[in-house]
Amino acid sequence: MDRGGDWGALLRFAAGAVASVLAGFAFFRADAFDPAGRWFQCVTIGALAAGILALVRTGRYGHGAALAAAFALVHVGYSWTQGWSRALAESGWAIVIGGGVLIACLIFDALEGHVFRVGKFATLGPLFSGVFLAAAAVRLLCPAWGEDALRAMLHQILVGLVVGDATGLGVELVELLPALRRRSPTVGEG
Repeated sequence: MDRGGDWGALLRFAAGAVASVLAGFAFFRADAFDPAGRWFQCVTIGALAAGILALVRTGRYGHGAALAAAFALVHVGYSWTQGWSRALAESGWAIVIGGGVLIACLIFDALEGHVFRVGKFATLGPLFSGVFLAAAAVRLLCPAWGEDALRAMLHQILVGLVVGDATGLGVELVELLPALRRRSPTVGEG
């Protein structure tokens, strides 16, 4: 089930991550590069999504799941330095993001050949928006968060659209390279 090997995974990751960062910059300018800012997720979650998508697209489903779990566990570990109430909300957020991004990437991969040959990237934005919306709802369960619920949810929906569509587009464009295309069996070939 190798669809491009190690170089294919690396190219997919690079294309997806760069596309997410560029889209973040196009929409949010320098705010996308401020680690304390709201839009920095275009860099961080964009890299996570690109990594998971690259692994899933090369048939390394277990590695993609491990990357999602590692993201969630690191985030959970760090969040417990911020007090128990906020840590619970942040932990839930990280688990929903890690698991949701993995599921969205698996759906993207499942569309190959069944529904779309090109244009699958347009499905990732809405899928990621749903994941980010669910994660925002979990985060807002913490009363100490101190954030306007509607604003937080709209922010997360927008980030999901930008990161999902950009990452998917980057990976899909790189997959147009002849070396990374899945070879279809011809008539008479078994």
